[in-house]
Amino acid sequence: LLVFKSRCLYTQPDGGDLGEYVQDHDGMPLVSVEVETWVTSPENATAKLSNHFYFTFALPNKTTCRTILPGNIDQARSMAGRITADREQASFAS
Repeated sequence: LLVFKSRCLYTQPDGGDLGEYVQDHDGMPLVSVEVETWVTSPENATAKLSNHFYFTFALPNKTTCRTILPGNIDQARSMAGRITADREQASFAS
């Protein structure tokens, strides 16, 4: 049995740089989402983290979006790590 847990890590209300390989996103608000996949075994009452997926969505029909703020230090670390990784990925693809 698979369980998916998702959360919004951060937003870029004024848009951001996804790299040259992503077209037509300039000026669009961006939302970064993390999805964790857990493999669960109800008969054994166990769950094991299987994978992390990261998605960035552009909001083409919006001029802005809400800013996401971390609720605690762990969320702040996760947010900062993902922002850094996304910036590095955008610079590699250019």
